[in-house]
This record gives sequence, C-alpha cells and structure tokens, in this order.
Amino acid sequence: MVKDRVKGYFGGVGRRKTREKRASFNHHNKALQRLSLLQLEGFELARELSETKEHLATLYREEQKKSQYRSKLQGLEEDEKCTRYFFRKARSRQKPILSLYNSQGDSVKNSADILRAAGDFYGRLYDTKPADGDLATAFLEGLNRVIEGGESEDPEMSIEELTRAVHFINKQKAPGPDGIPGEFYQTFWDLIKNDVAEVFQAIYREIRLGESMRQSTITLIPKKGDLKDLRNWRPINLLSVDYKIMTKALTKRFQSHLPTVIAADQTCSIPERSINDNLLLARDVILHSQERGSPLGLLSLDQEKAFDKVSHGFLQRVLKKMNFPQHLINWTNLCYQNISSRVLVNNILTDPFPIRSGVRQGCPLAPLLYVIYLEPFLERIRTSPGIPGYQLPGAGGDRLRVKAYMDDITIVGTDKHSITTATKAVGDYCADTGALVETIKLLGITFQRDGGGIHQLGGDHLPRPTENLRVECTVPHDDG
Repeated sequence: MVKDRVKGYFGGVGRRKTREKRASFNHHNKALQRLSLLQLEGFELARELSETKEHLATLYREEQKKSQYRSKLQGLEEDEKCTRYFFRKARSRQKPILSLYNSQGDSVKNSADILRAAGDFYGRLYDTKPADGDLATAFLEGLNRVIEGGESEDPEMSIEELTRAVHFINKQKAPGPDGIPGEFYQTFWDLIKNDVAEVFQAIYREIRLGESMRQSTITLIPKKGDLKDLRNWRPINLLSVDYKIMTKALTKRFQSHLPTVIAADQTCSIPERSINDNLLLARDVILHSQERGSPLGLLSLDQEKAFDKVSHGFLQRVLKKMNFPQHLINWTNLCYQNISSRVLVNNILTDPFPIRSGVRQGCPLAPLLYVIYLEPFLERIRTSPGIPGYQLPGAGGDRLRVKAYMDDITIVGTDKHSITTATKAVGDYCADTGALVETIKLLGITFQRDGGGIHQLGGDHLPRPTENLRVECTVPHDDG
C-alpha cells in the first residue's frame, strides 16, 4: 500500500512537471515569435530575445539529456543534435521476438504462443533441482574449511549498513515490479531510512518478504546462436530496489566470511582477489610447459545456465556445512522462499511462475551464493589423488590443479588419468546438484610417453558421464 501511494504521488508529480514544461516551451516559443516580429518593426529587443532563446535552449538541452538516457547511446557527443534517428532509436532499441521454439521443439509465431513458450521454458528451468543424493553428500564431506565465531553478529541490519548499501545503488538501473527507482531511495534516504530499517527487521522476525520483494520481472538479453532457442538468451531479473538494498547489505556480511571458506584459486567476489591472478598464472604455466616440454592439459568447463541451475537445497547444505552464521542462512532462505517471476516478451508479461532453483542474475548476492555453491566441486578437484596437478616453479611444492572465476573453471591435468578423473568428477557433480556442464573443452593437451614421444589426447578418449555432456578437443599448438 505504501509503495502504491509513493508511485501514485511521484507519478502525479512527474505528470505535473511534464505539463508545466510543455506549457513553458509553448510560452517561450510564442514569446520568441512575438519578439522577433516586434524587432522587425524597429523595436530594440535584443536583450529580451537573448533571454528567451536561452530559456528555450535550456529546455531543449534537458529534453536531449532525457532522450539520451532513454536511448542508452553511450557514444554520442554532448552537443550532438537529437535527430529523427536519435528519437527513433530510443523507441526501438529492443527488437521484437518474432518466433520461439516451444517445449515440443516447434517454431511458434503467434504472440500468445510465444508468451506461453517463454513461460514454460523458464518455469521448467527454475523448477526444483536435486540436493540429497549420495554423490552430493560425498561432495559435502570433502569440505574442511569452516567459519568460527560468526554467531556474534547481530541478525538485524543496522542503518549504517543500509546507508552504505544505498550509496552503491546504480541510479540508471531499471526499477523492479514496484516501479520505484534507486533515485527515490538515494534522494529521500535521510527521511525514510528508519522506516526502511524497521521494514527489514519485521521481515526477519516474520520470516516473509514483502509481496513486491518476492516478485521479479525477467528481461531477455540475446547471446550468440539461434535466437529462437531460449537457451541463447540471458535472463536478467529486474528486482525491487528495496530488495537490492537489503541484499547488498547482506553481501558485505557474506564477503567478510568468504576468505575463510573459499580457497585461493576461486577469485570471484572475494576481497583482495582478482581475475587477473588466474590469467597471469595460466599464462605462466603454459609458457613453463612449453619451455620444459612438460605434459600439460587444460580442461575448460562450459556450464549451461550456471546461475539458473543452482539447487536451493544443496546450497543450504553447503552453507550449513561451512558453518555460516544462522542468521545469514535465514536471510538466504528468506530471499529465495516463495518467490516468483514473469518474463517480459515484446513488452508483454507472461503469467507468473514459481522460482524453486537458481540465483537471480541482478541480485547483489547471486555471485557470492554461486561461489559458495561451487566450492564442494572445486574442493573435490583440489584433493583428488587422481589429479596431481602441475608443479609450480618456485612455489615450495605447491601444485596447480584448478583455477576459477565464478563459473569460468579450468582444471589442470598432466596425464590421461587426471583428465578422466576430472571429467568423472564433473559428471558426479552434475548428477546430484542440478548443475549442467554442457561442454568440456580440452585445450592444448600434450602428453609425453616412452622416452619423450608426444601424443595428443582427443575428445574420443574422454568419458561422457552424462547424456548432456559434450566433449570437444582443440589443440592450439603442437610442441612435437
């Protein structure tokens, strides 16, 4: 009810300002015409004409900036004129989806059928994923790093935490289903911060998000491939800004614990770690292998819809195994409990469907939760006797087995057995956690046998642990 009143009030303010601006534009246009005619008749009106033109120029610049914001064109110069193309671009930046494959694989073109196909696809994608199988339990048993002493934290978020979160909100992001943008919270934060904090405290006590916070709108961003296939679209959740403020504050709490439970070879969302560490280390290992003629193989995992296939049940088991503070586990449950979404297709919304798996792309917590969810698999690779890894020069005996940046995972092998062991671990993880590795790419693999002969291991030598797993082999160089 409060949000509806806020929307109604500011909607009225916006409409009033639009009317006032239009009236001012018309008034100054008529004044300019009248003053120009009087000047032609001999009146000295240079100052009045200059002031009127400046008023019109100011109104024109304001409208130009608004159109630039709508069009999202970054390369325009500040003084570029708003041509017909410019305004047309603002209205038509999103091409309509003219056809999609439905669940039977048929191409549909009718608007109702397209909406139904999108709703069915994402309803199945976000359905419940497995979490309790024996293989999943075995992965959890391999986790040894745990948090100690986290229960001393206050489960209720302070105004200071929320204030820091508000400052991180991007004002240019689209609002969620409630229609209230980030500018509202940032502009009026001093007036509403106590009320917002009380709302979040009530949410935690009553174990239930507000209705608008449980809903999201999915917009589709095209990727490569056949765009009739919804797997080639990236779903982005438009979430209410108050939900983002809450989860941004939670993100800071999670980040304080991640270095304890996430090993150094995962660099996403961990303070003082960078993807550049992975890139530089991979480069150094490849160069060292080439110079010494050492056997080396890099397995690159290509995961399909990685964020969308996270099992909520398995994620909860990982959080508990790592001994995260109970209030953070409770907050995570709240964020993904009884939530739903609708897909926006050609400016029309599908019917709502429940979200029972996945972490929302667009939620500040999503990358961190995914990193936590993935850690049991990475730990299996690190500790597997069948994957000895690559001996790092000057590293005191440390061996490189895996590097990861979120779902971008590279496993390092040195013989056929290590490659097959890693591939089996991928299949086991997919089988009992809901993950799906669509492709394993074997990059630059060379093995030495029998006194230095170099052989290449192709995809046919690798096991296929699931029906949905495809194995490819590319060899960018041959040292033989």
